[in-house]
Amino acid sequence: MTAQGALAAEEVWRSDVRIDKPTELRGKDLFIRPGVKITFAGNGSLHLLDSSLRCARVTFESDSVLTNDFRLHVHKGRIELRDCLFRNVRAVNPAGKHFIQGGICVSEGPKSRIEHCTFVNCSSVMATNAHGMEVERNLAVGGDTGFSLLQCRGRFAASWRCGLRATSSTVFPASGSSSATSCRPSC
Repeated sequence: MTAQGALAAEEVWRSDVRIDKPTELRGKDLFIRPGVKITFAGNGSLHLLDSSLRCARVTFESDSVLTNDFRLHVHKGRIELRDCLFRNVRAVNPAGKHFIQGGICVSEGPKSRIEHCTFVNCSSVMATNAHGMEVERNLAVGGDTGFSLLQCRGRFAASWRCGLRATSSTVFPASGSSSATSCRPSC
């Protein structure tokens, strides 16, 4: 499936999706089923405005670096990511601003949660004016990956940034595994 242009009302993605053009969802919810792979290609980006994104065990990856935009941006909406893998999701000068960094941005939204996700060779995850933002138990490896919370109220706990060279097998243990609560990468 290829997502392009404006999406319909509520969306449920059940199979792999390739996003190769700016794609926008406004005023509705996007649910991505476990096991789905989202591939950003070329100028592909996903913007959710007054919308929410919920997914668990989904892989997001990109084949190139995007310039002057975020690959994934949730504005005035809620984001819930759990046990997701982000690989090579990168952006340079998103929003045309050299001081803003990130391949993923959550801005001006209600309570959102990014939990137990792995970011490999990605640009940073940025949240601005996101009140109730919870970023917990994530692993960021390689690239410019990190977490930036600007003018946010919420919880930021037990997330790690490692300067390791990432491999295709670099992932955080699944939240259901016995080592999930005690896992601490050796950075």
